[in-house]
Parts: sequence; structure tokens; C-alpha cells
Amino acid sequence: MIILTGNPGTGVSNKAITSSLKEIHAILGNEIILVAGKMHASGSLKEAGENIITKADIQEFVEAGANIILMPAPGTVQGITMEYIK
Repeated sequence: MIILTGNPGTGVSNKAITSSLKEIHAILGNEIILVAGKMHASGSLKEAGENIITKADIQEFVEAGANIILMPAPGTVQGITMEYIK
């Protein structure tokens, strides 16, 4: 299992995670479980709240080979509610 995540404050974007997923999946295919996502915005206003991970990001992660998507727990990030996570 490989888990791909990162703090936005360090420059890790969802696009960078998608790119890494594609590279790893191209080499290892289904021989490994790939996990991807972000759980908090780490002080980045650009990725705060609902912007941390969108439906489009999730779709890109899945298409790039992710088997499991990491999501913020409802109530731990402003704007992330039970309804949003559903």
C-alpha cells in the first residue's frame, strides 16, 4: 500500500497527487493498493473548506489508479459536512 497526500503549504496539489498516481499505477498496476487525498488545508486559504478535495479531484484520483480516497472527517475542516462527504 502506498498513501499519497501532502500539505498544501508545502506545494503539494491535487494535480501533483494525480500525476504521481498515474506514474505509480503505470509501473505497478493492480499489484499495490493506492490511497490518495488530503485531510486538511494546513493554513492554505486556496484549499480551505470544500476546496480541499472536489468531486472532480476524486474522479481524477480514481481514473489515475487510486483504490481508496482520503477525505477530511466531517467537522474537522470548515465546510466539510456529513452531506459534503456523502
